[in-house]
Amino acid sequence: MVELINLFFVCNDHAIVDNTVNVDVMLVAQETQQRITSVDLVFGWDNTKLEFIGIDNTGAMDSLMSFVPESGSNWDFYGINEATPPADGNGLYYWLAPLDGIPYYISNPVKITTLQFKVLPDFSGTLVDVIPEMTVNATARTIIYGSNIPGLAVTGMTNGCVVDGIPGDINYNGRVDSGDMAMLLSNWGVVSFTNNPCDLNEDGIVDSIDLGILLSNWS
Repeated sequence: MVELINLFFVCNDHAIVDNTVNVDVMLVAQETQQRITSVDLVFGWDNTKLEFIGIDNTGAMDSLMSFVPESGSNWDFYGINEATPPADGNGLYYWLAPLDGIPYYISNPVKITTLQFKVLPDFSGTLVDVIPEMTVNATARTIIYGSNIPGLAVTGMTNGCVVDGIPGDINYNGRVDSGDMAMLLSNWGVVSFTNNPCDLNEDGIVDSIDLGILLSNWS
């Protein structure tokens, strides 16, 4: 029986306009430790909210290669990376284990890279996701390879993550303060189902529940 490896995204940053949010790409064996040789990752994002600016391998697991191939290069014959870096909301990334003859195993969660995005407009949340399969010039798949058998897929579950704003940061300046309080109070009692930023719990009215959310995140 082949053990499987899960791939998932983790984001601990809040969305602040013009700032960078980091999305860690993580791997973990489903049960016992599992050998890993390479990863092909197709990922997606909302390019009206986030601008992909590249990757950061700081603190990541050692690799022979960890990169987003340049547009038009032989590494991306699938045609997914239409620009360098890709900007259309879809990207392709590769990771390859060191080729030193020493088996490479994982059991606990490890990071292979960090996807970096610039926040464009203000928003309450947006998804950065793993795309199982995409066809442009050819069909690319998100797949993890491992074991002593060349080309054996050990792909387990894959999960994206949501990039969140700070609850109560209504004016999106990176903190919850008197400016946000003034905006909430000026909208007090307003009933709306058209994405009022002061309606923090999105129940259609600005009221004491929204005030409680703001105060719980003050400063």
